[in-house]
Amino acid sequence: MLKKYILAITLVFFVVSFTEALGRDDFLGTWELQDNSRSIKIIKEGELYYIIEFVHLKHELYFSGDGKEALFIEWGKGPGWDTTMLYLNGDIITEMYFSEEYEWQASEYVYYRKP
Repeated sequence: MLKKYILAITLVFFVVSFTEALGRDDFLGTWELQDNSRSIKIIKEGELYYIIEFVHLKHELYFSGDGKEALFIEWGKGPGWDTTMLYLNGDIITEMYFSEEYEWQASEYVYYRKP
C-alpha cells in the first residue's frame, strides 16, 4: 500500500512539473510590438527564465501557478510601483503595471510572437 502511495505522489509531482514547464515555455521566443518599435526576448537558462529588453537588460521571470503570468523586477530595485507583469494570451503578451489603486492594469505595450 505504501509503495502505491509513493508511486502516486511521484507521478503527480512529475505531471505537475511537466505542466508548469509547458505554460512557462509558451513565453519563450521573441515578441514585438505591432509597429515593430520595441521587442523583448524570453529565454531559458537551466531552470530559470529571463526577459531581455532593450537588447541587453536581463531580468529573471517569476511565474504564476497557471503559467500565464510572469513578473519581472528591474535589477537591483526590488518590488515597487515599477514592477511589471507579462500576461500571456495565446500569441499575445500584454505588459501590465501596478496602478495607484493596487490593481494590475494593461499598458499600451502589447507584444506579438515574432515568427
